[in-house]
Parts: sequence; C-alpha cells; structure tokens
Amino acid sequence: AVPYSRDYEAKYRMFRRNLPRAKGQVGNQVELHVNRKDIMETSFRAVMSIKDSEVLKTRLWVIFDGERGLDYGGLSREWFLILSREIFNPYYGLFEYSAM
Repeated sequence: AVPYSRDYEAKYRMFRRNLPRAKGQVGNQVELHVNRKDIMETSFRAVMSIKDSEVLKTRLWVIFDGERGLDYGGLSREWFLILSREIFNPYYGLFEYSAM
C-alpha cells in the first residue's frame, strides 16, 4: 500500500515503476546511422535492418557518420530533405516521366 501523499511526482514515479512491461516493448526512439556520401544506400540498409515494424512508429533519431551533433529535429529534417532530393534523382531510376 502506498502511504497517502499529495506529491504528484512520487505518485507518477510509482505508477510508472509498477506498470506491466509488454514483451518486446519498443523504446521511445530509433537510431539511424547514415553516411552523407551514400545517403540513399545507408538509409535503405538502416531502415530495412529493422525487423519490428512497431519500432518505425517511434521517434526518429538520425546520426550522420563522422559528425557529432544532437538531433532535436534538425538533423532528422536535414536527412529527410537530402533523402527526398536523392529519391527523385533520375540517376536511380525510381520514377519516370509521364506523358499525361
């Protein structure tokens, strides 16, 4: 039994401590280690190496190889920008022009 207390933080910590843990519980973020030089290939390999699809629903934490930095949204945003440019690069042949 928990002694009566009005301390919200203590109650919250006890609540979190006593929550049942689900088997294979997913953390709150997924780290992607990518290289800027071949961002398309390293991103593909990093994403495809994740077996549990639930992990992909968590927070994305991008780490560029050889660079130090904290990702509070800026590196992820930059990763999406660079990757989107590479995806539509005609060199890869992922998309083709339509006559319509």
